[in-house]
Amino acid sequence: MMNSPSSTKSVIRKLLSSTRDKTTVVANGSPSQSSSTPPPELPKGRLPPSQDPSVIAFVKSTINENYIYKQFKQLSRRQHERELSRNDDRWTIQTGRYRTDVNRYTDVIPYDSTRVILRSSSQNSNVQNDDYINASYVYTPKRSRRYIATQGPLENTVHQFWTMVWDHVSPIPRSETSTIIMLTQLTEGGSEKCTQYWPKRVESEFEIPCRDTTLPQSLVIRLVEREDRTESDCTVRTIELFLRDSDGQNTQQHQIKHLLYNGWQDMSVPSSPDKLLNYFQLFHKYHTSEAPPIIHCTAGIGRTGVFIALDYLFTAVPHMTSEEILKDPVIETVDELRNWRTQMVCRVSQLEFIYTLFREMVLSEEGVGDE
Repeated sequence: MMNSPSSTKSVIRKLLSSTRDKTTVVANGSPSQSSSTPPPELPKGRLPPSQDPSVIAFVKSTINENYIYKQFKQLSRRQHERELSRNDDRWTIQTGRYRTDVNRYTDVIPYDSTRVILRSSSQNSNVQNDDYINASYVYTPKRSRRYIATQGPLENTVHQFWTMVWDHVSPIPRSETSTIIMLTQLTEGGSEKCTQYWPKRVESEFEIPCRDTTLPQSLVIRLVEREDRTESDCTVRTIELFLRDSDGQNTQQHQIKHLLYNGWQDMSVPSSPDKLLNYFQLFHKYHTSEAPPIIHCTAGIGRTGVFIALDYLFTAVPHMTSEEILKDPVIETVDELRNWRTQMVCRVSQLEFIYTLFREMVLSEEGVGDE
């Protein structure tokens, strides 16, 4: 059941207020300091975008289904043309094509140029491309924010998944917390969408061998807390990662917040926009790390793409000028995500959902745009 427009508008305002003055910027893979950049000052007599008649007319035009369908087809055409380009090897997928044992879907394979490469390789492995995982670095426009988009782990890729997590959290201060955003259930409609890759009970743990077999250590994944957050339709798990040597000594402990969103079925849009917006607030609260958040659904393109696009727009839209909004930042954002991972935001209904919240972001002042 969808929430009322007035309710969603109220939650949007709250979320924009919480993100407007705090933006963690990640550029070229290296985190910079958090910034508090106020919206640009308007020339004298210039209306803010939320009161600009041309902006109001534009954002209202995005309600039209034909407009959204046309934009979706344009995104597909751009991606198709890029991937068929013979003069640019950025779009090759040679590595992943040959790892059919670890790809959930044969048509969702990361580009060689943007795939996540597992840092440490198994010294005794006979597997070709043992540094491969079906995951991509994804940047938003102007490379202002970085994420990892990945598929839901398979039973035989759980060790790869946690190795990837460790690769990115181990260099950061242990006082910081990183997040894993999970946007799928383990099973939906009787089909497996993701294997359970975390310990089943609080205070339980499991170990995986370190990929560098010259080290007498294992990587330990321990579940220390579980909490249900009804206002966010979310299950929050606190997970500790650390190394354990052959003598049983533990070192380099890092904390992960695993945020499982429960209200979003595959091939659809969220059942409650308000709860999804509360979920975003929870994500912003917990992710204090400069490591990229790890986002996954089942294939790592549909729900994952919507989440990343919205997270960027929540931060960017309040700082946009009328001219920037009139260029349609929704399409600019989704097209940029597809530069990094194929088919991001893979359904028309998902693009329509982004536009719905985008309109509320722009027309966030009380009464603006109301009929």
